[in-house]
Amino acid sequence: MADSPPLLSMPSSMPGTTLNDATRQLCGAPYLDTGFANDVIREVVEPERKAVPPSYGFDLDPVVRH
Repeated sequence: MADSPPLLSMPSSMPGTTLNDATRQLCGAPYLDTGFANDVIREVVEPERKAVPPSYGFDLDPVVRH
């Protein structure tokens, strides 16, 4: 089992996609508003048995990473 990848691994780099304006602005929001950052963590990251709904118009993955 030592050769198996970790259960939650992060890719070493993002694919060659361009983030749209909404995604870029939401990525910056946690640095400006700690309440928003805490809400994202509380709503998306912490729940173990809660499905994350699709995000239309922005990419949730980079927002959560910030």
